[in-house]
This record gives sequence, C-alpha cells and structure tokens, in this order.
Amino acid sequence: MIHPDTARAERPRRKRGSSRQAHELLPRVLEVLPVGIALFELDDDGFRFRYGNQVFGRVLALDRMPEDGQLVGEVFNRAEHDAVIELFRLVRVSREPQSYFAAQGGQSAATSRILNIDAYPLLKVGRVSHVLVLVEQTQEKLEARRRQELEANRLRKKADQLASLERRSRSSCVWPHTSSVDRRPRWAVTSR
Repeated sequence: MIHPDTARAERPRRKRGSSRQAHELLPRVLEVLPVGIALFELDDDGFRFRYGNQVFGRVLALDRMPEDGQLVGEVFNRAEHDAVIELFRLVRVSREPQSYFAAQGGQSAATSRILNIDAYPLLKVGRVSHVLVLVEQTQEKLEARRRQELEANRLRKKADQLASLERRSRSSCVWPHTSSVDRRPRWAVTSR
C-alpha cells in the first residue's frame, strides 16, 4: 500500500527556475500561432485587456495593439462592438464558450470574408475571472457558416433536453423487482 506522505516525498520538486522559464516561454508560443489570441480579465469595471498576440491585432485591423488594462469596448470599437460586448456578457452569465461571426468586405453574397470570434470562460472558484478570445478571419460560404451555427445550436438544445429527461428519469426510477403498475414485489403479485 502506498501512503500519500511517501508518494509526495518521492516526487521530485520542481525548481522555481523551470516555472519561470515556462512563464517566459508562453508569450513566445502564443505569438507563433496562426490564430489571434487575447486574454481579458474581469474586474469591477468590466473586462480588461491583459495580453494579445500580433495576429489578434492584425485580424481586427487595429492600428496598434491594445494597452494593458484597456476595456473590451475600447478594443472592439468597430462594427462588432455591441455584439462583442453581448458575447462577453453571455460568457460571464452562462460560464460556457460563445461565438460570434460577421461577414466583412464587399465580396459576393455567396462567399465572403468572415470574422469569427470565440470567447472561452476561465473560471476561478466557479466564477468567470478571465475570458480567452480567439479571433480569425476566413473566407467561406456565408450560408454554410450559418447552417453550421444553427445545427450547433440545435444539437446544444437537444443535449440540454436529454440531460433534463435523464434527471427526471432518475428521480422517478422504477425498481426492477416491482411491476410498473403495482408497486408490490413481482413474487407477491398473484395472477388470475
């Protein structure tokens, strides 16, 4: 039998230097990713920008990278401003990832450049403390993207319905040794 105290003693302790190296390495890793990434922190005034890679600024066509502490509404100050504010509100309330997309550019109605913003909540003690944002711009058929979103919403609703049914069925469980009509054990039910 392994005792918890002995298992802890056998584990090598991490050196603080290696933790510091990882902390310094993470921004460089995020910079080489082909998708825009930003981290926003929730405080009393709202969500504040804390970090973003260069692709984040490029996809949003920002003149310069946002400053540390800038509110989300100041970062997304273009046409998507209101939608992004609502997106962050939904993430905060639901504590689940949310997405927003919008067609951009003056291309044909069938094909367009699409700005896709995905927001992922980061929880601390069950509450949203930060939101990780991924942004990318793609060229695809707008109708196909809308169908994908509708299908995802439909599947999400169906999963919620199934979870609700499962909870209800657990609360009204019929024991296998009883009849569904008569609650007496089957051996006690007399046949006529």
